[in-house]
Amino acid sequence: MGNTRAKKYAPILWFLLGLFCLQVLGQLLVAIFEVSLLPPMEQWYDAVMPYPVLVALQAVIIVIFVRICTTFAKGRVIPRRTLGLKMPHRLRKLSCSF
Repeated sequence: MGNTRAKKYAPILWFLLGLFCLQVLGQLLVAIFEVSLLPPMEQWYDAVMPYPVLVALQAVIIVIFVRICTTFAKGRVIPRRTLGLKMPHRLRKLSCSF
């Protein structure tokens, strides 16, 4: 059951989610345990927002991303190319707020 076109994107989305989770985990390891295998916090954290706020926002992104990946994996979404072509313009507008 479900949309097979949507299901074919699921592994890619799960992979990207995994990469993002590894990044967040790496940041936490450096921030909490000062892991020497990774670059020090000063090299990647620019303090634009307090670090606890950043981690909280990243957790929200992960929760939303899990929901998106699950929706695609179950085939409960219909990928539409026309919407995708408009999305970069919308994302650019949204990114300006950051």
